[in-house]
Amino acid sequence: MRGHFRPLIQTTMIFKLIRYTPQKIEIEITENQIIQMFPVELTEHPNFGIIQRFWKSENQTYSIDNFDASQILDLSTTKIYKRLKDDVMLDILNKEEKLKIVLIYDNTEDVYDLIKLYPQ
Repeated sequence: MRGHFRPLIQTTMIFKLIRYTPQKIEIEITENQIIQMFPVELTEHPNFGIIQRFWKSENQTYSIDNFDASQILDLSTTKIYKRLKDDVMLDILNKEEKLKIVLIYDNTEDVYDLIKLYPQ
């Protein structure tokens, strides 16, 4: 008799991501997608200069400047590229219900709202 394989059920966080410009878009996104697509990071771009992305709650800003070197992955070579480690970003997503994702580049600021839908 063959055994049945039962995969572990992994609980995933689901968020609503809202972008307002150039047009309003709302999508549902997982924590892994957020970490891959919208990490807390500081990069150097050849055309736009320094690009900074940070997350902001009502009472705290999560930026590269606010973390110890042990919590940052420094992938810099000839250009700056630093990002928070995945487990640090996951801890933030676990504890916050609402965040703003802010991207600053070339005198421009893009802001997205992030609202936790599951689990609450």
